[in-house]
Amino acid sequence: MNYGKLYDSILNSSLMDTELEGHEEDGAVVMLAVWALVIATKDSQDITTLNPRAIAKHLNVRGAKMRRAIQLAWDALFEPDPLSTHKDEQGRRLIPLPDSPGRALVVTGKHYRKMVQAEQSKEADAERQKRYRSRQKALAAAGKRKISEEAERHGSPTAEEAKKAFEEEPVGTPVEALVEDLDMDAKPDPLPEIDF
Repeated sequence: MNYGKLYDSILNSSLMDTELEGHEEDGAVVMLAVWALVIATKDSQDITTLNPRAIAKHLNVRGAKMRRAIQLAWDALFEPDPLSTHKDEQGRRLIPLPDSPGRALVVTGKHYRKMVQAEQSKEADAERQKRYRSRQKALAAAGKRKISEEAERHGSPTAEEAKKAFEEEPVGTPVEALVEDLDMDAKPDPLPEIDF
């Protein structure tokens, strides 16, 4: 199954300005339909096997006038487009593959495939980060429950009780007790003598 993504930039593309002789009013619609089918049916190597007859069949077109419009649109995809933002192959959308009659390369396929892959990668990263945060949140909640359960089991103070006890402890008491135990006038022990 093939997959191709159409970007809204196509609506401002020079492709939409392509004039189809005898189809001034519906030329843009025909171009869009033909190009959308090319994108939707290209393979992973950006190769399409479409042709005007197959496009008419896909679009359920029977009238000679619309068949001619499809042929004109198809031919236009192989023509240089000096207004195209993609300068590869002089702005052509398709180039025929000389060694494979009936097959054509979608010139911008690689460019748009990279864009799709970047979007998919970004979406996958966001989803992975969301799952990670969810797991971290669950682990944190489980850890708090476990600490609370352990405290109850061993008669340890709860976090609130420990915080209250800490706040009630006079500031500086432990340091003052240490200083009182020190003898500031005491001399250090002499180093032992070592014979060599």
